[in-house]
Amino acid sequence: MRTSSVRRRTQHKAKYSFKDPANIATIDLDESGESAKHFFDSYVATRTPVLIRGMLPELEPLIDRWLAGELQRVAGNSHVQVEVRKSPTEPFGQGNRIIMRFGSLLDEIANGNTRYYMTTQDLPQLTGGGEALLAPPLSLMRDELPLRPSLLPTLYPQSANLWIGRTEDGVSSGLHHDHHDNLYCLLRGRKRLQIYSPRDAYRLYTHGRITRVHSNGRINYAGEPTFADGRTPLDASEHKMRRSRACVRRAERELERAEAEDGVDKTRATERAVEEAENALEAALDRAANAEMLRSRLAANRHRAAAASSSAPPPNFSRIPPAASAAELRHFPLVQRVRGTACNVKGGEMLYLPCGWFHEVTSYGEHIALNYWFHPPDRSTFEKPYTHASFWENEWRRQSHSL
Repeated sequence: MRTSSVRRRTQHKAKYSFKDPANIATIDLDESGESAKHFFDSYVATRTPVLIRGMLPELEPLIDRWLAGELQRVAGNSHVQVEVRKSPTEPFGQGNRIIMRFGSLLDEIANGNTRYYMTTQDLPQLTGGGEALLAPPLSLMRDELPLRPSLLPTLYPQSANLWIGRTEDGVSSGLHHDHHDNLYCLLRGRKRLQIYSPRDAYRLYTHGRITRVHSNGRINYAGEPTFADGRTPLDASEHKMRRSRACVRRAERELERAEAEDGVDKTRATERAVEEAENALEAALDRAANAEMLRSRLAANRHRAAAASSSAPPPNFSRIPPAASAAELRHFPLVQRVRGTACNVKGGEMLYLPCGWFHEVTSYGEHIALNYWFHPPDRSTFEKPYTHASFWENEWRRQSHSL
């Protein structure tokens, strides 16, 4: 019986080989009648990138309004972080950021300025730990922005982001990978991506020291451990702490009930019920205290690690420079054993890219994109893609209720 039980729990665990990406599959969303389950089984469960010709139907009317000026009208007065280049030839990703009005950025882009690029924004922190789903400017459009795209309805979103910039000759993002599954929706412009499999992670010379590549592609670095679905030890401890506090509240209510009954009709049975309730409350308080101590220790460790790496390049970026010359590539000999593929994305198309797939993005012209990052699934079933589904459901409720 035990063996059978273990088999049932593990048979849907995701296992992937990450074959070399000879080419990126392409589907026509409008013509294929692609169902969410079929998409999950074909691409999400197999951790396979795919180019999608067509846009999510729930996004199309929103995109039309955004491109017609609604971004400026609704969110123009919000303030955003923007990367800025000293010259049109300098690459982005150098850490040069300023705060400016979102409306001013839109005006600069419309007037042909190629020095600015808006990428991800710092997400607000939630009470009790964790981050919000949206930051300005998207948080100002939360009432009309779909938070769980119809193509991926059983995945839990980590965040949604808006990307806006302009370039004349093409500017590279630098080679890197994401920590989450990415549904990248290009609203305007053109992007060219060079893509590499997670199986080549150790050959792509990341700034951080890779300690593990999970079976679903999630990549861990020294000092930054996570589970395959992206939960950190601190996340797990905060979840345990919240559950422990809920147990304390239930034990307090049970003790109050038992004491009330004992006060009305004192019997041996009611006395025993009070004693059991007191013991249950004491045990719940002990568990809550232990959970709080663990959470505090892990939070302190994270704070120290963040302070130590605050000025360091992101660990998930490669040290290989964009458009590296043959002379430069001699410093990275393992690259010779890596096989990548190119993918072109145009306005009105989407790219699904599972976590851990390295990509270098070159942008052309005026470009606007909306992307959703999802916590990477660690199971291959559409209905229940996460082993710890209750954790992610609880996080989703906390995030969505904060909007």
